[in-house]
Amino acid sequence: MREAVFLDRDGVINRVIVEDGQVRSPRSFAEFELTDGAAACLQAIRALGYLVIVVTNQPDIARGKMSASDLERMSEVVRSRLAIDDMLVCPHDDVHNCMCRKPKPGMLLEAKEKYDIDLGKSYLVGDGWKDMEAARNAGCRGVLIGADYNKGVECFKRVEGLEEAVRLLSGNGGGQEMAIFLDSGNIEEIEKYLKLGIVRGVTTNPSILLRDGVTGGMAGIKARCIEIAKLISPYPLSVEVTTNDTKGMLKQAKELAGWADNIVIKVTVHGPKGELDNLAVIHELETKHDIRVNVTAMMSAQQCFLAAMAGGTYVSLFGGRVNNMGYNCVDEIGKLRLLLDNHDLDAQIIVGSTREVLNVLEWLVAGAHIITATPSLINGMIVHPYTKETVRQFLDDSKKL
Repeated sequence: MREAVFLDRDGVINRVIVEDGQVRSPRSFAEFELTDGAAACLQAIRALGYLVIVVTNQPDIARGKMSASDLERMSEVVRSRLAIDDMLVCPHDDVHNCMCRKPKPGMLLEAKEKYDIDLGKSYLVGDGWKDMEAARNAGCRGVLIGADYNKGVECFKRVEGLEEAVRLLSGNGGGQEMAIFLDSGNIEEIEKYLKLGIVRGVTTNPSILLRDGVTGGMAGIKARCIEIAKLISPYPLSVEVTTNDTKGMLKQAKELAGWADNIVIKVTVHGPKGELDNLAVIHELETKHDIRVNVTAMMSAQQCFLAAMAGGTYVSLFGGRVNNMGYNCVDEIGKLRLLLDNHDLDAQIIVGSTREVLNVLEWLVAGAHIITATPSLINGMIVHPYTKETVRQFLDDSKKL
């Protein structure tokens, strides 16, 4: 079965109209405007492996306040500009007592039958109580785009915008549950691999930033990280704290997280002398400050499991270093994935310190959610000498036709 993200239309992928202090849907094509970032966010959701289906109530058709032709022109904009798999529209009003008008689940159930969707593992992203109630009635999870007009609405999760919804979906996995994060602090490199469509995040650490020319202390780190975060949004950027003092880590983590909404804070599992306060910091950041943490520098499944128990959103196993110590990282990944699944922990397994091209698929197959890779390793995955030879032959033969 497939997993899907259902999206309400107005207030989620297009702007609502505020008139005399009241919020309403656009009633003419001239009023219709997609929200900034909607295209990138829906593309990111599809990249996670979800079906993307818009489900929208449009009662102004039945009320005579909007023409069918204007609605069709709006729908054509959505279909042509956004990465969606389908769009279902209810044109009825409450008096029609139809099954498709939200909060009834008719549109979601129709999509379930059409696409063989597992509603229990699917989401509905909306901005109103009818969306959240429709999600509950269909048995899926309702994600509410927060606004002044929907305070107090009950939901599975409240987010501040569509970009935050993407990050939530990334953390909970999708139909695909696999990704490659780029190990780089180089803007040109990051732009290059984003354009290829194969990168779902970027990871940095002080060593990577130093290698890629960042200077000027914290001011230099801030400038580069803000630039990267903006470039890759809504995908996550991992930025590491540069202290191991408990108060210092908390203070710095909150500062780093404030640079951009898609920044994830990297904290090592313990200190250089085996200090255990790091896990307390991780737990506090995740549970009290709602800051996503990538727990890093781990060499065993047991470390990662405890980091997940502490609340880490990501748990990073250094696969190459594990192998260098004479162990097989594949075994550690398999054990860890089994533990996370059996204990219903939402942490995502990142495996880094990738040394060889074969590691990437080997570790994904073993159960990792994410592999971090350098540009040279990604190049090695793509370029094959026999492919080059075959392409040359095709080009040469085409000239003889």
